[in-house]
Amino acid sequence: MNSVNNIRPIKSRSIRTCIAVLLTKLRSGLDNQMLAILFNMKKFQIRRAVHSARKALMEGFVPQHLGFAHVSRDEIIQQHTRPLAQEMFSNIDSTSAILVLDGTYIYIPKSGNYTFSRRSYSFHKHRPLLKPMMIVSTTGYIITVLGPYLTDAKNNNSSILNHSIQSNTEDIKRWIQEEDVFVVDRGFRDSESLLQDLGITVQMPAFLQKGKKQLNTEEANCSRLVTKVRWVVESVNGRIKTWKFLGKTLPNSQIPSIGDYLRIVCSLCNKYRSPVDSSAHNMDVEIACKMKALDKQSNELQEFVQENGLDKRCMKWNSLDAADECTLQFQKLTEDEIRNLTIGVYQL
Repeated sequence: MNSVNNIRPIKSRSIRTCIAVLLTKLRSGLDNQMLAILFNMKKFQIRRAVHSARKALMEGFVPQHLGFAHVSRDEIIQQHTRPLAQEMFSNIDSTSAILVLDGTYIYIPKSGNYTFSRRSYSFHKHRPLLKPMMIVSTTGYIITVLGPYLTDAKNNNSSILNHSIQSNTEDIKRWIQEEDVFVVDRGFRDSESLLQDLGITVQMPAFLQKGKKQLNTEEANCSRLVTKVRWVVESVNGRIKTWKFLGKTLPNSQIPSIGDYLRIVCSLCNKYRSPVDSSAHNMDVEIACKMKALDKQSNELQEFVQENGLDKRCMKWNSLDAADECTLQFQKLTEDEIRNLTIGVYQL
């Protein structure tokens, strides 16, 4: 409450009620008519309360818990970086910041403005939407949110990141340093050269080369290492969508405020939610060492199949009944054994 002292209390509602109205709207996704019934207020009073609370939180609360200015590199490295990521992409004693980047989606209805409707239509999702860019640490701590941006061909992930760096959004060039690591998906491939010019290491899943049907063993293993760290940003995106207001299609009247609502939710997650991943230090290092050791091994099963020509034989499959006595007896594994086999739970 100390962060929102600039809200003026009035007879119909207090500062506390004003904040409660906004948080209830974000968490439940209820419309103003239903909120007016719940809080025993008029509909126009709900609208004013939401507006006042949003402005107050953006001025006093969000800057303390979101953005490159609210947290230092040392804090991210020491408090919000998994040893697993350090072991795989740098080293435990490294001073490199490891950031995970990805875009998420906020759905909107079709607009009556032709230009905006065309530029907000996503051919990937086949519907109108806006795209914010999430930058998080390897534990899921949200460092900042860029955007939201339109979703036409001019605003893919690479274009958004390139624009943010070239325009020095939030003074990002001062925050990042050489030998930092950006963990991204294949949609950032056009940003790789720009990041490398800045001395930043890019960790990205491998691409399937032309004429090949699958990745080779080395490429597949490298992609798995990236996925083991990159999944956290997908989990953060899912956590944000648990706030039902952001998980549904927002009316066009709310488009100017979408960025504020998203930043308020991210700030609340940083302040009050536990990290997405809080694995023990020793376990993280053990898993990283195991994955790096397995990364160097060849695919023995593939070699066996190819050497014996098993991939060229025509096999006839027989259906099996689970109640049949001839059904193969598979070994029963405990949860710990399965977790050890898959090296964590991200693959399950």
